[in-house]
Amino acid sequence: MGTPPFEPTEEQRRQVKLMAGMGVRQPDMAKIVGCSEDTLQRHFRHELDTGGPEANMSVAKSLFQQAMNGNVTAQIFWLKTRARWRTVDKDEDQPINTLVIMGPQGDGDPKPIDIEAGYDPAKRMLKEGGDDAGADAEADEGGD
Repeated sequence: MGTPPFEPTEEQRRQVKLMAGMGVRQPDMAKIVGCSEDTLQRHFRHELDTGGPEANMSVAKSLFQQAMNGNVTAQIFWLKTRARWRTVDKDEDQPINTLVIMGPQGDGDPKPIDIEAGYDPAKRMLKEGGDDAGADAEADEGGD
């Protein structure tokens, strides 16, 4: 009689898409679903093609939300990967915990920003402005 034709279920489609998003290899997916690799590729083409990009989109959305909610680690990661900020090497004149703004935000000159604990950009702006408030901000920070 032969083997009946393979008919994927909605649960299998969901499972294959999830595995594709997590980076599971196709031979392993086929074993889990219970079919050959050829059958997997033939019946689950859409899930195999969209699982990875949709997973990336979900992670990027979560990272973006974390950054917008004040998660400093997420903000730094986002800025390094999306806005081309970079960590300055020890060989340069800036300490390692400094980010440098590059690109359209600045006037062409890199702008170092300290990311040490307790960093307050408003106090830094006051200090750099050279007015009397800068001295108060410096005193608040312990005179550094």
